[in-house]
Amino acid sequence: MKNLARCFWIGFVINLFAVMIFSAIFNYLAYEMLMVMTDRDLMIILYLMQNLFWGALAVVFISAFLFSRWRLLSVWLISIATLALLPIGAFLLHGILRSNSLATFSKLASLSKKENMEWEQVYLFNSDKVLITGAILMGPGLGLVFSSGSLLGIMLASIAAVFLYNGFRLHKRPAIAWTTETVVITPGLFSDPLLIPPALIKEIGINEIEIVIDIEYGNRTEEIRLKKSNIKNVDLNVLEQQFSQYLQRVNQVENEFARSE
Repeated sequence: MKNLARCFWIGFVINLFAVMIFSAIFNYLAYEMLMVMTDRDLMIILYLMQNLFWGALAVVFISAFLFSRWRLLSVWLISIATLALLPIGAFLLHGILRSNSLATFSKLASLSKKENMEWEQVYLFNSDKVLITGAILMGPGLGLVFSSGSLLGIMLASIAAVFLYNGFRLHKRPAIAWTTETVVITPGLFSDPLLIPPALIKEIGINEIEIVIDIEYGNRTEEIRLKKSNIKNVDLNVLEQQFSQYLQRVNQVENEFARSE
């Protein structure tokens, strides 16, 4: 549980209070309906919804205990449970996906927004694509919500909110960049820009849709897949060539320094 990000627990508390408020309203309405014996079908629906919400929260809370040991299982269970809690469950969905990303690269430091780096080369994260995706989903989502109260509309609007938040969070942040001393990579939408010493980078590869970077640290090898669509204005072949030349130059300098000692 200690490895879960603070935004996950904030989302959990928000959802807990929302379900408590819903339950209080339901109990009041149920009492009123029993007094006049009306809207029995509505009371049954509200009763089922209340049980669904509390059941989903219970799954989230229990799954949080699994995160340290069975992280993938925990992420899947919590992600599925949050669907029952939308739209407020979007806070939890963002929280667990961000927790998973932070835990994957927990041994690497992240780049603070206050840090000013003098880049040799920088490719920005394509936040425009993320924001446009969020806006496209939000339009029909809100339309369905206000026109018919559709569950599909609620789901679309909630997912759109997650895209919009992360799009603004990663605006003008590097997708991949480097200085003479460090490499910065943002692996995905829920990640922070990571500070990676060049010596940890063991191999780079490329295909039509992404650049693949293998890093070795803490007795483990981690594969970072940086999608082309997440990098603004990039030719992957040019990027691979520039990055390979940079690594060769840095490794040569380090080897010369080691020999001089």
